[in-house]
Amino acid sequence: MWAPGSCPARRPVLMATLPVPDAWHESYLPPAVNGGLLLAAGGSAPAEPALVALVALDLVAAAERFRVSMPFAVRGVEGSQVGLPRPLPDDRILLPVYRWDESFTVYLIDADGRILREDDLAAGREVELDVYGADVAVKLWQEPLAVGAGAYLASWVYRARSWHLQCRDLATGAARWEAPERVIAVAGDVAVTETEPGGPGPMER
Repeated sequence: MWAPGSCPARRPVLMATLPVPDAWHESYLPPAVNGGLLLAAGGSAPAEPALVALVALDLVAAAERFRVSMPFAVRGVEGSQVGLPRPLPDDRILLPVYRWDESFTVYLIDADGRILREDDLAAGREVELDVYGADVAVKLWQEPLAVGAGAYLASWVYRARSWHLQCRDLATGAARWEAPERVIAVAGDVAVTETEPGGPGPMER
C-alpha cells in the first residue's frame, strides 16, 4: 500500500506489502475498495488445501482482516475462476465463482467473511446456460456484477457467441428475469448492457 502524502510534490511512500493468493491463470482483477477494506479476488495459495476466493485487507492497519476459502473445482485450482467482488452498501459482499463445467455461483458474504448464501445461477440448467461445456479450457467469461433496486445483475459470455444475464433478488437470491445480454459497464446502481450479437434490439431494464 502506498501513501501519497499531503504535499503533491512529495514522492509516494511504501507503507506495507501484503501477499494475496495467485489469481486464476495469473490474470489479476482490480481489487474493490469498501470502506477501510481492500477486497482482492483470489485463487491458489501455497499450502492451502482449498481455493482462497477472497482476501480482505485492512487499509489502515495494513494487515489481512479475513479470507474466504471454499472447495476447489473437480479440476483443482485450474478449474476455478473467481470474479470481481462487489461490495454492498451494508458492507456485505457479492462474489461470483465459476467452476469449469460444474457450476456458476454468486456467494453473499458477510462483513466478517462468513458465507451467508450461495446463489446457483444454473440450478440444474448448466447445459442450457452454457455453464457446462465439456471444454478442455475455460471458455466462460464473467462480467462485473451490478447492484441496484434490491437486486443484482450477473452476466457471462460463453465462447464469445452466447450471452447470458440474470437479475436476482438481493434479499432472497431468487431469479427475477433473464435476457441474452451482458453487463459492459457499471456506474453506481446503473448498469449498461448490450444484447447478444444477431439478437433483438436493445432492451431496457
